[in-house]
Amino acid sequence: MVGKVSERVLLREGLERTDNGMKQTSWPDVTPINQKNYYTDYMKRDDQILALRLQGDATRDRIVQAAKDRDRALAQSGRAEVPL
Repeated sequence: MVGKVSERVLLREGLERTDNGMKQTSWPDVTPINQKNYYTDYMKRDDQILALRLQGDATRDRIVQAAKDRDRALAQSGRAEVPL
């Protein structure tokens, strides 16, 4: 194998490998983000986002309650017309 030098030869020539404990670069370390969730967040449907789902559920509950109240009022009054 050409170019491969044994450690004994390097030690004899004073070229042995040493670790000085310094970092490889002076750039600050950046903590990685969870790229899958970060990237695909925009692809979620509206009903998968909790805030929008809760808002939609509250709106639907109000509509259902208003319809029940209207039906109850109609049944008690005995009239065929729906009050607005």
